[in-house]
Amino acid sequence: MGIAETTHHKLVKTITFTDTIRPFVLNHDSSLNYANINNLLGFEIADVATGKIIHHVEVTGFGWPKNWQTSPRPRIPHGCPSHGIALTPDEREVWIVDGINQYIHIFDNTQMPPRQIDSIKTMAGPYWITISLDGTLAYVSSGDVIEIKSRKIVGTMKDEYGRRMLSEKLLDMVFENGPLTQVVNQFGNGSAKAVPARRASGK
Repeated sequence: MGIAETTHHKLVKTITFTDTIRPFVLNHDSSLNYANINNLLGFEIADVATGKIIHHVEVTGFGWPKNWQTSPRPRIPHGCPSHGIALTPDEREVWIVDGINQYIHIFDNTQMPPRQIDSIKTMAGPYWITISLDGTLAYVSSGDVIEIKSRKIVGTMKDEYGRRMLSEKLLDMVFENGPLTQVVNQFGNGSAKAVPARRASGK
């Protein structure tokens, strides 16, 4: 992962993850980078200041297909078992997708490394997570709408014809008397008002 400064457009740092980087998010002060990578059902955490990988976190209790390395290989969406990650706005939890088993896995981010605490079965393969503007809902590309506090599916995203929406790119927006006044994009970065997780050195 290359990090550039935007004044002179120069590369200033490189973070070497253990495999090709996929979706990633940053905490509130951009000091930690949480990234999905190829061939990992889970995520890695990098210390941005040092450029070092401090934690390698794997989902437990949910395996890959037993024949995934044989030919023909089973379909792995995006070629990556976890292609979607989000921090809750208070940064107390990390939510990641499991496109193989069709689950969302939740990790307690108040400790390091984050600890797996819950899993939510989705109606279809989840490949991205968007957190709502008010931080109360998670919109999953499977079409599921999950209440973050209860971790319950509370709705389904549908189009104007009643068909389930399967989109990875979503925006949550507020319009006031015409103009757009607030928007959140599809990257579940931590909030400036978040309570940071307690940090510890990785081994």
